[in-house]
Amino acid sequence: MAALFSNPRVSSISSSGMPLIAVALASHLVAAVASLALFGAAYMALSGILILWGRLLRPAKGGQATAWLFLALAVGQAVGAAIIPTP
Repeated sequence: MAALFSNPRVSSISSSGMPLIAVALASHLVAAVASLALFGAAYMALSGILILWGRLLRPAKGGQATAWLFLALAVGQAVGAAIIPTP
């Protein structure tokens, strides 16, 4: 393996490919961060909607309704994680 990288042609090919790999990884990193930010914003919006919906469903017991809605959200996440196969 060391003999392979001591060859000047292989060394120049691998070093010229490094910037391309860095650009590819950076573009995926930007997409990943953007996707995480979008997911976080949607999750926060859903949480706010659940709180408001709980207050509308039971104005006198808004806290209890909100707790049940968040419990339903947590159960849905657990069931979804169990159903969706991991690669």
